[in-house]
Amino acid sequence: MRLEESLAIKKIISKDMNNFDIAINLGSGNVNDLNRNKPWIEKNVFFRFKKVIHVDSTQFDSVNIIGDLRDLSIYPDIKKITGKKIFFLCNVLEHVRAKDRKKILNNIYQCMNLADRLIISVPYDYPYHADPIDSLYRPSAEAISREISIRWKNKMVIKTGHFICEFKRMSLFKKIRRLLKPFWILQKPSSYLHYVHSLFYLFKPYKVTIVYGIKC
Repeated sequence: MRLEESLAIKKIISKDMNNFDIAINLGSGNVNDLNRNKPWIEKNVFFRFKKVIHVDSTQFDSVNIIGDLRDLSIYPDIKKITGKKIFFLCNVLEHVRAKDRKKILNNIYQCMNLADRLIISVPYDYPYHADPIDSLYRPSAEAISREISIRWKNKMVIKTGHFICEFKRMSLFKKIRRLLKPFWILQKPSSYLHYVHSLFYLFKPYKVTIVYGIKC
């Protein structure tokens, strides 16, 4: 999650905080690493909740529920959590295949109680970044909102900076390495695509789609 994305989400949920007190962070990744490298996620999004449940397929120390979002077996544990919940599915859907994307969204819908909230964010105009795959799913706000049938309160596409800003913060050695990487043939195709594609965003802004809704 980029800084601008976290600020947009903060603005959205700040207007609705009385309607939920538990955050379910789906596909959380290694939260401890994220808190070190991207502290704005905790500061702008998760610090305000009474309880945050992190869900991921990898057994990181910070993960509360371990399981694949495609697998129905993890959702009963989530559904047992009492309280008013908001589900976060941020920067996950571009890393799964189309058939799995539909399965995940259906699983989440079935797990949500009435009045539960859902935030989804996904790249809209963004470089290729495999983790472990990048399906190049880059939907508009309208397109992603059609994927799951809840009442959408906010739909937006926001700008989230440029690669040039990241490049300027790099050390001289890292800058040189980054510029030479596209010409290094002894690397995985996914890495090569990532380095080449990111150069197109030196001055072109990254864009992210964010949608927020309620199950009625």
